[in-house]
Amino acid sequence: MNNAATYSMKTIRIISKTQAQKIFTASTFHKMKYCNGKYGHTSFPVGKEVNVHERIEAMWTERRKDQDGHFKVLFCLVSRS
Repeated sequence: MNNAATYSMKTIRIISKTQAQKIFTASTFHKMKYCNGKYGHTSFPVGKEVNVHERIEAMWTERRKDQDGHFKVLFCLVSRS
């Protein structure tokens, strides 16, 4: 028997950090890191469609740099309900 919970998925487009900040300041969403992975600088461009959990309202990338070079990190806004 599989006890894994089933989640509804939806498709959203990756937005810019500026657009995400506007949504965040005008709402009651939680800002959180989507995952702990590092992605190449050409991964996940603005406008790309991605499948996500139904509670995720927005997703964007932020550019970072460490000893290995530049990379992107995915962030999302999650509804509190």
